[in-house]
Amino acid sequence: MSDNNEIPQTQDFDVQELAAKHNISVEDAKHIIEKAGTDRGSVDAAAQDFKLGTGPSSKQSQG
Repeated sequence: MSDNNEIPQTQDFDVQELAAKHNISVEDAKHIIEKAGTDRGSVDAAAQDFKLGTGPSSKQSQG
């Protein structure tokens, strides 16, 4: 994989890195990556939206 702008969906380190970067749970980070894909920009934007409660992924946690 030569594109550094993509993250493998199955690498736990990347899930943990996303969770730590955005101060969210690992479970939420996995869900965000599943929804947003592997593009780092898209994943970061989705995680930020999730934290703010404005993204589609945030609706699941709001119950």
